[in-house]
Amino acid sequence: MQALARDLGLSSCEILFDAIYAQPKEDEVEEEHPSSPNDVPLSRVGSLFLVTCFIFSSVMFGANIALPPLSVFPGHARLVEQFIGTNGPANIGTEEASVIDSILAIGFWLEKSDKFVSGPLEDEDFLQYLQSLSLISANSPSPTLRYGAHILLSNILHAHPVDRTRLTFIIDTLENCPYETLKASAVGWLKEELITAQERKSENLFSSTVALASAQPYLFPDMSALAQATDLEAWEEFRQTFPFHMAVLNFLYFMGGKGYAHVVPPAMRTVSEEIYLGPLRVAQGRVKASLEPGGEVHKGLGEVDAGVALTEVELLGQRLEMFME
Repeated sequence: MQALARDLGLSSCEILFDAIYAQPKEDEVEEEHPSSPNDVPLSRVGSLFLVTCFIFSSVMFGANIALPPLSVFPGHARLVEQFIGTNGPANIGTEEASVIDSILAIGFWLEKSDKFVSGPLEDEDFLQYLQSLSLISANSPSPTLRYGAHILLSNILHAHPVDRTRLTFIIDTLENCPYETLKASAVGWLKEELITAQERKSENLFSSTVALASAQPYLFPDMSALAQATDLEAWEEFRQTFPFHMAVLNFLYFMGGKGYAHVVPPAMRTVSEEIYLGPLRVAQGRVKASLEPGGEVHKGLGEVDAGVALTEVELLGQRLEMFME
């Protein structure tokens, strides 16, 4: 492919990026057919694939190719903007798998090359870039692409030089994200930041009580409303939020270990017990009983589905038992 691209005069990344960044002309009716090869515009997606191919060849085969002078930001962020979410945020992650794969491959190449910033690093643009990657990790039908987007997003987030920006994205995900798997990821990001601050002896928001104090309202949502819910409603809540609850409970267990007392806000354990752990424990017991033969939820789900659901609820109960006095 490289030889063919060279024969066609397409071995220059500058030419390919000119095509990638060319703005498509909406509602344009072609009145004249091209009269020469130079009049035929290059495919934007095809140009992306060629750039990815050149990078892959240089990494895997040591090919002597002039590689694009990109950085994670704003270079890769601009590529994401060009190809991801062009039909609206609700459709992010549903793009062609090959396009997402190319975008992620270039991102990993840049992330491993330590090419992070080569231009203005505005918080709004950076957070929008992370949000696009996060939606790929939530919405792509491919588990491989979802995982790849999650890893790339995590690495780029943790590489941002400003602790407040990193914490802002984590808090915003916990507070506003409608996807429980992403909220669970945000709990993991918070944990990784705390570990990194501890290991590096950093002096930042994650080495004090500030980070957890900011995250506390979203880490431990008030679950008291479950007391008024029916067993079926409580089960539906558990079904949707299971990944988040498991992440929070594992996080709480981790925070109880040695070395992290200095970052835990006063009374966090008491507050989490009163508004989160206690109500969750009571609701878990009700749902567990209702999933057993003869229970309301068991009747609604049927034998097989109720058995699968019971396994999840019992696992949640085991995690909750770790915090029994």
